[in-house]
Amino acid sequence: MTRSCPHCHAPIGWFRNRIRRQRTRQPGAKWYRYFAVRRFCPHCGVALRLVFRPYGHVFRLLWGAGLIGYLLFFISHPAITLRIEPWALGVSWLLLVLLWTAAMFKWGVGYSVVPNEEAFAAATAAGTNRAIRYHPSRREAWREYWKTWRHRLWASQVLVAAWVGWALSNSPLHPPSITSWGLAFVVALPVIMLVIALVPQILFKSTERTVHVGPQGWSTEIGKVSGKRAWSEVASIEEWAGQVVITSASANALIIPARAFPDAASRRQFVKDIEQWHRQYRG
Repeated sequence: MTRSCPHCHAPIGWFRNRIRRQRTRQPGAKWYRYFAVRRFCPHCGVALRLVFRPYGHVFRLLWGAGLIGYLLFFISHPAITLRIEPWALGVSWLLLVLLWTAAMFKWGVGYSVVPNEEAFAAATAAGTNRAIRYHPSRREAWREYWKTWRHRLWASQVLVAAWVGWALSNSPLHPPSITSWGLAFVVALPVIMLVIALVPQILFKSTERTVHVGPQGWSTEIGKVSGKRAWSEVASIEEWAGQVVITSASANALIIPARAFPDAASRRQFVKDIEQWHRQYRG
């Protein structure tokens, strides 16, 4: 994932060599319906997908924490905030937005190749792609979240809780102190952890999922929702507690449980095949 096209390696700029966009809105569609924008390389024309780099997630986290901190500061210090000239407040926010946008474009986002839908469909029809069907479970989603939390999510949640605790403890009625900040942090941290942990459970779908994997990448269907990823967007493939976990560069994971395979030998062969396709792409 770079600021250049991952297919032809030509540079993609902000003003020059800009990405080519195309609306997917269909004729006769309602005006309020959302249709995604398809992106294409201005040089070779290959379809691209916008993805977040690791710094991009940090920038989003800092922006959200800063916005929450500002709102809490505004609520606890209305007299100080209202004394600021409106034009100065507007200019400062505009500069911050421009700075954040420039930093996000430079270091926070990149492009990856969208899997070729025609080639993927042809491989599926020819039997080259492998199809796996299973019903997801909440327990598996929770175990994967817990694994991700131990590896990297805990640090960001502690940072947000520290920021929120500082904003809550910095009140005009109570002078700021280490004790008040510590108490606010202890209260904010479990609340933030609980809210973020509940999101995957709220969005969970127990409908049968169909996964197709092949040389082009992998695709998944669950009900009317579908998605595709090329091997260029896959960061790691691993077996964990009998499950096959395919983690994308954006930290989202596709979990295939052990019960989706007839036996352990089939699971090992499946992992061997997708690792081979993944290595072929990475060269």
